[in-house]
Amino acid sequence: MKFPTIAAEFPPVLRRVALIMVAMMAGSLAFTLYMTHRLEFPIPFGVVWISGDQQWCDFRAFQERSMQFRTAAYWLEYDYPMTYPAAVAVILAMFYKLPHPLRVFLTVLFAGWIAWVIWFARGLAQRGIPTAQAVAFALVILLTTWPVYYQFDTANIEGIMAIVLFIGILAVLRGGSGVWSWTGTSLIALAGAMKLFPAIMFALLLSKRRYKECAAGVVLMGILNYGSLAIVGPSMSAAQHHIKDGFRFLRDNFITPRVSLQLNFSHALYMPIKYGVLLVDRLLRYGGKHGPQAHEIALVESTLSIYMVVMAVVGITLYFWRIRKLPMLNQVIALTVCAVLFTPFSSDYTLNHLLLPLSLMFFYVVEKWNEGIKVPGIETSFACMCIILGFSTFFTIYYGFENVFRCLALCVLLVTALRFPFYWSQLDAVDATGQHFAPAAKES
Repeated sequence: MKFPTIAAEFPPVLRRVALIMVAMMAGSLAFTLYMTHRLEFPIPFGVVWISGDQQWCDFRAFQERSMQFRTAAYWLEYDYPMTYPAAVAVILAMFYKLPHPLRVFLTVLFAGWIAWVIWFARGLAQRGIPTAQAVAFALVILLTTWPVYYQFDTANIEGIMAIVLFIGILAVLRGGSGVWSWTGTSLIALAGAMKLFPAIMFALLLSKRRYKECAAGVVLMGILNYGSLAIVGPSMSAAQHHIKDGFRFLRDNFITPRVSLQLNFSHALYMPIKYGVLLVDRLLRYGGKHGPQAHEIALVESTLSIYMVVMAVVGITLYFWRIRKLPMLNQVIALTVCAVLFTPFSSDYTLNHLLLPLSLMFFYVVEKWNEGIKVPGIETSFACMCIILGFSTFFTIYYGFENVFRCLALCVLLVTALRFPFYWSQLDAVDATGQHFAPAAKES
């Protein structure tokens, strides 16, 4: 497909983002091919473009288990334990009841991406971008976004949750109608039942003074969770016990291991903190050498416990001190970043959640560019988004440290969203009843 040439009136910041994303993808491809084919480093080398027999592994990992859904055999030891909440177990079982479950799953993902391209291109066109250029730009962003490839390559259930949460947040932001508000609440609750971190988006309801919907959403999320436990069985307590075993497997194999390769598996803030604590301990106690294994394991475990408490306090403090007073666009950016940064483990497919704030940022900057208004902080935000979402194998040292750069970019993006308010009348002008009101940022 030949993309149309970007016209001179195309907003410069959009052109720069597109060029950076294309350049990062090209550089990553060249680097990966050189390291794997020329220097014969083993695959994976940082970024795996095609993972061969491991492709779609996250979906296939639960296939045998799902065939035994609602039987005692479901909780037998298979190749991989159930490492998700019970709601995901129910959804996966539903997929595996269908003919060609993997094809259906991938079809849903493709449908979601196509819908995003249509919605995003239409939003740009409504703001004055020629339709052909809007479609071309949407495709460039989609095709140069690394988490999209990673989502397809692993076929992780996160893709379904991202679609649900995307629609839910848009419904909440639309506001002005009880139907939209309750629909958004229900979808956020469903996403929160699939994984806990999407529940942070209930804060948008608090900011919009929709206390009834927020409380109902929390209750609905609990009902979905406990209802799923009852469905999986054989009893709620037994199912919860096995789910906890799966979480323990995730913790022991992906969160707390001390090998540096784990840095490549997660962009969560816990990862650099964990290795920083280990490095300081080794320097102070053992002259830079490894300490006793039992001591380091206990140190990592205690670091994780402290981290969970501190991040909960930091997140709540940030919301009530600053986030809730910001325009809604800033809140969407900040809350999404907190959701994928503060959790102890966050793989690359979770970064797909940033496509929504990125899209809204594009809409916002196009409108401001049309008005001749320069927005402080927006260039930094886009630069961070490029680092977070772009292909970045060339940041890799041996197996992988590109997620350290993503973690740093997420931190900078959060600080930028907290520092520079992006007031946008489209999101900040109406409350749940459709009445105009002054945003909290101006109230304070």
